[in-house]
Order: sequence, then structure tokens, then C-alpha cells
Amino acid sequence: MIVAPRIRIAAALVAGAWVVVLAWGMRTSDVKERLRRDIGSAYATESATAVETNTALRSFSERVTPVMADLQRGVDEEKALPEEVRMLCTKVRRGEEPFPRLPQECRSLLDAHRGAVNTALTATRARTLDLPRGVDVLSAEYWGAAADGSLLLLYAAKAGTLDLLRLMTRYQPQRDIGKEFGTSPVDWVAAIDGCLDILALGRLLSVSRAFVGLGLANATIQIPFAACARALNDATVVEKHRAQRQLLSLRDGLRSFDDALVDETVFNELAFVRVVLGDAEVSQLPPEAARLAHRHPSILAFWQRWFAPQELRELFRERDALRATADLPALYRTQALKQISASAASSWNPLRRHVEIGAARFYQRFRHTEAILEALAIGAYADSFRVEHGGWPNATEIAQGLPLRSGDLLQFEASDVTFRITVYGGKEPLSFALTPDS
Repeated sequence: MIVAPRIRIAAALVAGAWVVVLAWGMRTSDVKERLRRDIGSAYATESATAVETNTALRSFSERVTPVMADLQRGVDEEKALPEEVRMLCTKVRRGEEPFPRLPQECRSLLDAHRGAVNTALTATRARTLDLPRGVDVLSAEYWGAAADGSLLLLYAAKAGTLDLLRLMTRYQPQRDIGKEFGTSPVDWVAAIDGCLDILALGRLLSVSRAFVGLGLANATIQIPFAACARALNDATVVEKHRAQRQLLSLRDGLRSFDDALVDETVFNELAFVRVVLGDAEVSQLPPEAARLAHRHPSILAFWQRWFAPQELRELFRERDALRATADLPALYRTQALKQISASAASSWNPLRRHVEIGAARFYQRFRHTEAILEALAIGAYADSFRVEHGGWPNATEIAQGLPLRSGDLLQFEASDVTFRITVYGGKEPLSFALTPDS
């Protein structure tokens, strides 16, 4: 019979077809070209940002680097405080408790490290806003054992917020026993400067790149929210106008979600570089990219190393699909990002499931950061509008007066006495109320 030979021939043809398919999938020429293009583009963009200021300060990193050791001591000493003390300090910083209730331990920390904190905050006024070493996510040093620069700047934001509240407290406590004595006029120019400096630190941390940068910016800009709201409520109209302009400038200066998305995908691509590229090819990458490829924190499983070209192609497709949503309105883009992530997470293909990066969640954090800055700008605008026009603005007047992007995350409630602004989109709503008389 000739059936058996035919079966063997068919089996051989099927096996040969699978070999061809596998060989086609394992090819690397297209993957190498895309890797070099993506990585080269990401590292061609400098993380330093030039800003218009009225000062001739050195760059941010030149000002901050000498005080990093002092800030580290502040971080360590704060960690050593009893939990109940740290919790009360946090409540004061959030505006949930009045400043006179700040524990003496936190006051001592403020006094001990005020110089370093002020240096870090005022350095945000430098013309060149470059990151200190160990803060850029796409640098190998960030992933080193001592890479904690972003935590030090977060500490500066927290300590600076408490100092801002101290500056705005007319009645000073005596030996932390609650007795009050003396009054002094508040320097509202300094208060607005302090608020803007802390927020500018959050803007700068967004430049640390990738989704880590979006998270750091969001966390930092929330820290002085209550203190900034109070400063905006009580400052003069001239200062409100100045703050309004600079708040919107800070919003515009955030690293964009699309840039952060590119950073994130390039970081993921770098995990595969040493598998797909030879040593000579790695050495031809931008120097910092090559260093990160050698020190990348991701550990690839055996199957990932074997199927690296296929997984990279899935990553490229995911990146392209996510970036293709850029021109959609915010609400539609949020839904599109969620659908892409859900499709990847539920795919039968484990390679596609593995490249899902949660872009929708970080897009929401980015929008929340913008909304916080816009809420504070609205606070400055609404209070100066009331002074100039005799009443609070309505939603239409706010939209006409300010170029907002986050209207769907903001709510306004006006009464004869107060104007309340609420920000949604975070873990819990953030809110503050303006009053005609401070």
C-alpha cells in the first residue's frame, strides 16, 4: 500500500512548514533595527529642561548635589521617629490638624535640615533643570544599591510643606504645649514662592522618566496641596495672578504621558538587548543605554530568552497601539488604553500577556497630576475674580478664563461664603474651599 509513504510525506511537509514558521519567527534583523531606533531616539532626548527665570543660578543638580547627604540624614531621622509621631506630622502637613499641633520631634527635624531643604527647593528656579545622579530611571545608576535620590527630593517636598505652614501661622506655639503668643504678618510673596517651589520639584521629578516619573510627580504635587490652597486663598490679588500663570506653566512643563510611555517601553526593550544583540552591537548603543542593558534589573526566564524576538515584536506592537491613541480626547483615550490592556491581559498568547504595562492606570495618574495643578490655578483665578467682579465665577467663566484640560476631573461648588474645588481621579478626592476673608 502507498498510504504510509503518503502519511510520512505529509508529516514531513507539516514539520518542514513549522520549521520555516519557527525560523521566520526567530529572525532578528528586523528586531535589531527597531531596538536600535527606539533606544537611540529615547537617549537622544536630554533630561535637562531650560526654563525662563529671573535668576542666574547654576543648574539644579549643581545646587542640590552638595546637600544630598544632609537630605539623606533627614530621611533616616524621619524614619526613626515613632509611628504615632510620624502620623501626626502627616496630618498636619495634609491640613487635617493645625500647625501648632506639630510634634516637637518634627520641629527639630525642620530646624536641623532647613538649609538643605531650602537649597533643594530654591534650586528649582535654576535656568537648567537637570536631574542629580541616580534619579533618571533610564540610567544604570538609578538601579544601583544606593539609588535613592528621588526619595531625598520627596523628603524635601514634605519638609518644605511643613515650613510653608509654619510661615503662614501667625500664632506660634510655646514649647509645644499649645500656648500661643505674639502675632506677625505673613509674607505672602514668600508663601507663594514656597508653594511654587515645592510644586516645581514635582514637575522636575516627572523628568526622571517612564511611569516611575509620572508616579513621583503625582505623589510630590499632592504633598503641598492643602498648604498651597491656603496660601492662594490669603495672598494678595497680585500674587494670585502670578501664581495662576506659574501653576499653568508647571502643568505645561510636566513630562508628557506620551514621552513617559516611550520611556517605559524602551526600558522594557532594554531587558532583551543582551539576548538579541551581540557585545559589539551593544557597545554601539548610546553609552547610558549600554550600561543599563548590562545592569538591567529584569531577570528573563529561559522561555523569554528563547523566544526573545517574538516577545519583542509583541512589545513593539503594544507600544505602537498605545501610542496610536494619542490624538483621542482624554475620556476616549482612557477607554482605548483600558481596552488595549484588557486585550493583552486576556490573550491566549503568553508573550502578549507578558508585555501588558498598565498604561491606562498611569495615564490616569498623569491626568490627576494635571488636575491638581489646574485646581490650584482655578483657586487663584476664582478668588481674584471675586475681588474684581464681586462674586465667584461660574463654570463657563472659568473655562473662558483658563485653558483647562481636566474639566472632567474637577468639580466647583459656589455659595455666598465659599467656593469649593474638588479634584477627582486619585485614590480619594482632594478638596479645598476659598473664603472671602482670611
